[in-house]
Amino acid sequence: LLLTLLATVGCVKSAEQRDVTTGAIPNPTATPATVSFPQDEQAHDSRLEWWYHSGHLESESGREFGFHFVVFKSDDGL
Repeated sequence: LLLTLLATVGCVKSAEQRDVTTGAIPNPTATPATVSFPQDEQAHDSRLEWWYHSGHLESESGREFGFHFVVFKSDDGL
């Protein structure tokens, strides 16, 4: 009985209803730019950029490994 009571305590509908507003109007998603190779594979003129490669490897004995290699470029003007 105690377990049932504790499990249903938060299931009571609140008598008070309030509208929740954030005050923010979401911006529409920008249209993606066209990707042009090979120049888009290189570093861009931006403050922060990163490149990553994920992969899976298997040893000769059948053991499986996963990896995630990341390189960050930061231009803080220092």
